[in-house]
Amino acid sequence: MNGDREFSSMVAQAMLAYREALDRAVDLSEVPVAEFATTVMLVDADALSRDPSLIPEAVTHRFNRRRFKARREINIGELQSLTDVEPWLKKQVRESGYGIMAIPLVQFEGNKRGRRHLSYTERQIRDALRFWTHALLPEISKNLHLLSQQDRRDLAGLADDPLTIYDLLAISAPDLVTLSRSSVAGRKNDGMTGDVGDRAAHVDLETYIYALADEGRKLRVRFPGEESSRYGESSREKAAEITASFERHLNKDDLRMLMFGRVGVLQQLAKASRIAAETTSKQRESMAAYERSMGRIERPGAHHILRNPDDYQKRDLAAAREIQRAQFQPAYVQPPGLADQSRLSSGDIGLVALLCDADPYTICVQHMFLSEDIEMMRGLGKLLRGQSVVEPARIEAFMHEMRNLRRSLAADGFSVEGDIYQIAEIAVIVPEILMLGR
Repeated sequence: MNGDREFSSMVAQAMLAYREALDRAVDLSEVPVAEFATTVMLVDADALSRDPSLIPEAVTHRFNRRRFKARREINIGELQSLTDVEPWLKKQVRESGYGIMAIPLVQFEGNKRGRRHLSYTERQIRDALRFWTHALLPEISKNLHLLSQQDRRDLAGLADDPLTIYDLLAISAPDLVTLSRSSVAGRKNDGMTGDVGDRAAHVDLETYIYALADEGRKLRVRFPGEESSRYGESSREKAAEITASFERHLNKDDLRMLMFGRVGVLQQLAKASRIAAETTSKQRESMAAYERSMGRIERPGAHHILRNPDDYQKRDLAAAREIQRAQFQPAYVQPPGLADQSRLSSGDIGLVALLCDADPYTICVQHMFLSEDIEMMRGLGKLLRGQSVVEPARIEAFMHEMRNLRRSLAADGFSVEGDIYQIAEIAVIVPEILMLGR
């Protein structure tokens, strides 16, 4: 990209295109956020000259597919002086020779002040967590006997104790525990089971799970090959049918992994629910400062001011920095280096797209290289639920690719490859253990 003004113009064009798409849309949830985010690649020119293959083909391919993109080659010596570049991106460039970030597109003016309402994405994740908690709870509970003695020792040393599903969830689904502590349902018994002098080990979790399942009982999901949606006991019966289909083909160890896989789905949905709420809340907190500062800056915009601080007054610099802090809110950006519990993995956002029919990029900037894969995951979920507008042939081609990638990629390979592997794992495994069976 040649020139700061040209780059600022591209960011402005991306924002304008995004807002025009929102204005045209009948359903705002169908507007893909990632399509309009400007993707920036910084490259260490010296490292590239030493190694022309520095940037893997998987990265180059995905970068070139971006609608709004800017590539900038720099000398490593000038990296530190770039005041408009996030510290984590500088670290990527120093360590890998290049770094990539997406410029977030946040509709701050759409986040109205006052009482906070659930966003579409939050609501979809919450409802998926409710439905699958209701549907899967009996199946997980009845398979506790499959746990090995080592499993029991790993689960907080419970080898000799009667193990309950709440013991399992407390260790294997920690975000359910976190949600239970902030939930009215989770707190209502104040740690009491109801028996005189008795106090349960996981009473917050128990009452919260009961409330989740009770709400999930009312929700409807259509399963593949069925004419009607299931809800209530019918959804639990379907989960039992799927378990039975596995029992006819799998041994005890494999069935144990089926149980852990289902618990893992609940954990990922709980994590996504928590992060979605945190992200939306933080965005709203930043809104007032963002709008106030935008009103104080004339053209050429905050990016240009930060790149050329000596040319502007302190008032302009302060406003530009405030805009950058608001736009790059850590809860939304979730940069590399954050603890795993504070950022969504590519597998997490793949699961949100698959099960929640929501755009995960409204709550997470990371993994935008994979936006086409994520969009296909959303299409796969719709196809499974009998509501697809994506051609089945495209979904089948995508699944063929995912199965091949799952076999050929290593989970711990290069970061982009590792991210693709996680999506492939979700695409292949989750539909089987939740909706299809064997």
